[in-house]
Amino acid sequence: MAIDSESGSFSARRLGKDTVFSGLSTIALGIISFSSLAIAARALSEDHAAEFVSLWALVNTLVFTVTLPVEHLAPRLIANRVAGPSVFGHSLVLAIASGVVGLGAVGVLGGFSATQLSAVGLIIGLGVWSGSRAVFVGHGEFRRIAVVSFAYLFITLVGSLSLLLSGFATAGSLILTVAGASVVSGVLLGLSKKSLLSSSGKRLRLSRDEYTLTGSSIAATFVTLIQNNGPLALGPSWGIDSEDLVIYAGLIMLIRVPYMLLNNVMAPLNLRFVELSDRGKRRDLHRLSLLVLGAMLASILVVMLTIIGLGRFGFQILIGDQYDFDMSLALGVVLAEGLIWMTVVPRLLGSADGAGSVLFGAWAIGLIAFAVAWALGPDGAARLVIAPTVSAAVVMAIAMPRLLVMKVPRADSARR
Repeated sequence: MAIDSESGSFSARRLGKDTVFSGLSTIALGIISFSSLAIAARALSEDHAAEFVSLWALVNTLVFTVTLPVEHLAPRLIANRVAGPSVFGHSLVLAIASGVVGLGAVGVLGGFSATQLSAVGLIIGLGVWSGSRAVFVGHGEFRRIAVVSFAYLFITLVGSLSLLLSGFATAGSLILTVAGASVVSGVLLGLSKKSLLSSSGKRLRLSRDEYTLTGSSIAATFVTLIQNNGPLALGPSWGIDSEDLVIYAGLIMLIRVPYMLLNNVMAPLNLRFVELSDRGKRRDLHRLSLLVLGAMLASILVVMLTIIGLGRFGFQILIGDQYDFDMSLALGVVLAEGLIWMTVVPRLLGSADGAGSVLFGAWAIGLIAFAVAWALGPDGAARLVIAPTVSAAVVMAIAMPRLLVMKVPRADSARR
């Protein structure tokens, strides 16, 4: 954890180390996503590749809507003496419940397929992995997460490449391969340091306020993931053709690379946000939040320049020469993904302050803005960019001013 055990002060040096290990983990997990898309684009027909992309986006949206909030709140929960098994259990149960219910609804509306049924395994696998990861994030054990993430990557690559080379690669088999790797990796992470899972706290049940904050964070994360993956999941039902959908998916994956790498500082910073909030250092907390947002804006500009220079080359490496690179669409995706990325700051700030009502209200309005922009947007691929851009901008415009002016009572020092 990035808090010095003796003095209780925040360690910038430890933050740097945590960020590096968090970055290594993100690289491993990113390669899993990119390799899965690359293999699917090459091994499957255009229609089957589009089905894989849509189902992949749907499952990730369903699962991470409920597991990411648990991970974001893990430092707060563990600081409040919530036991590791409880954090793991809440993440796993929420993942399975939301994933199965959501996937079941899709099946009832459009019919079940073998590929959709295989996604149930991915839902369970991601739940196991995310639950274990949340416990270790809550304790600041980023080194251990990084090591197991590379084991996750190795298992996934061996399985996926074996399917590709043997000619048995289908959308369902590729999904089940990642599902199996997720389960194995989650178990390995949990067993790598049993003490964290067995004696990380005293309480198994969350308090009413903690459940309220968790619910608000889940709602906010749901909207964020709709902004991220909604266009991919909704594309087929709204008449976006398969080629445009695969091109958009390729651009999303390409552009998320720098954002995912830069985002690694957020998990260690979450610990810092919690510390400053607990100590009542509002000025320092707000200054840090604005500093991070300024750095994010500068990063968006750098990513745009990078895409102008190297985007076409990276795009062709990712999904091949059979799909055309669209520079204007790519820059639009950079802006949309950048604004969505920036909404992480108010979400973490609100979680640290326990401002559940602010999170719920801002992201609820953001979801409405997404629906309106999607319904009124132009036909074709442009709609895929406009809706998330408008939604993320609305969230930022509402959430940040409210969080910066709200008054939060200083937490009981005994809680620390």
